Amino acid sequence: MKTHYETLGVSKNANTDEIKRAYRKLAGQHHPDKGGDKNKFQEIQVAYGILGDDQKRAQYDNPVAQFGGFGRHDTPFDMDAIFNMFGARF
Repeated sequence: MKTHYETLGVSKNANTDEIKRAYRKLAGQHHPDKGGDKNKFQEIQVAYGILGDDQKRAQYDNPVAQFGGFGRHDTPFDMDAIFNMFGARF
């Protein structure tokens, strides 16, 4: 499965302007109204929707952070609290 970076043909270190230029170029080439492939165009749209937004890009680049640090070493982990949430008693 291709990453959004690969879809747009940019490196993971690309800045916002590079991402925007790549998007515009590819969107123009693959736009269905210009004879392009609809599925490819949609892939490009989705990739830019994520990489073109700083917050979404940060979440995409670091998916572990989405879970509020669950399982990270700097976050306390209380198994009893987890089991108590589900009513399990040991």
